[in-house]
Amino acid sequence: MSSTMALAAAVLFGLSHFLNGVLAKRGSGLRVAVYSQLGGAAFFAAAALCTDTARPSGPELAWATVSGVGAGIGVCALYEGVRRGGVSVVIPLSGLFSVSLPMLGAVLLLGERPGHVTLLALAGLLPAIWLLTSAGRPGPGTGSTTARGAALGVVAGAGFGLQLHALAHIGPGGTAAALLVGQAASLLV
Repeated sequence: MSSTMALAAAVLFGLSHFLNGVLAKRGSGLRVAVYSQLGGAAFFAAAALCTDTARPSGPELAWATVSGVGAGIGVCALYEGVRRGGVSVVIPLSGLFSVSLPMLGAVLLLGERPGHVTLLALAGLLPAIWLLTSAGRPGPGTGSTTARGAALGVVAGAGFGLQLHALAHIGPGGTAAALLVGQAASLLV
């Protein structure tokens, strides 16, 4: 993927999460998650028709399905968490767990060894998350809402972590088709 395409994808990803978060604050987080995944499925179907020349292998399709299960769990928990809890709690916790769980999985399951810079960055995440989530202390009577939001943020992060770990096992051939399979799996979740 070219750097221009990667930047465009990152902007589209961030913009869609922002807009979906705004919509989730006004309605059902589950409904926003389903429409979000339907939009992603339409995008990957068009991309598969226009760009893919090779078909994904059986193992790549299996990893794509696992990725979709993680994505489905992640988006449902994320948008419901945004609806029920505070954005300043749900999003940072989701980010922390979505980054740290794939790394822990790679270390524990695959025997990979992260470098010093990666370990330093991971260690810096914990105080950064604490600072982000404690900046605006909730008022009286909102503790259960914050706790629910925090729990959903952790679940969302675990789902996204599973998605990212599974995506790392999909090769460059037939990527859009594999991602379409993942989107279909996320809709079933």
